[in-house]
Amino acid sequence: MRFFAVVAMLSTLFLSSCSNDQNKKEKGVIDKHNEKVAQEAIQMIKTPLDQAKMAAEQTNAHNQQAEDQLKTQ
Repeated sequence: MRFFAVVAMLSTLFLSSCSNDQNKKEKGVIDKHNEKVAQEAIQMIKTPLDQAKMAAEQTNAHNQQAEDQLKTQ
């Protein structure tokens, strides 16, 4: 009876250790995919924000030049 319990315990430990290795590999693939999707999302959000900042800077520079020209006249 004890022999059966020991064999059952060892086989359970063996099977659980094998499944953990597979989960780590699958998790690595999932993590890589999540990282890629996250980077794409960041770029999709960041690009328009950067363009808006550049447009605001150009507008401010243009307005400053117009004010400077009005002061010199």
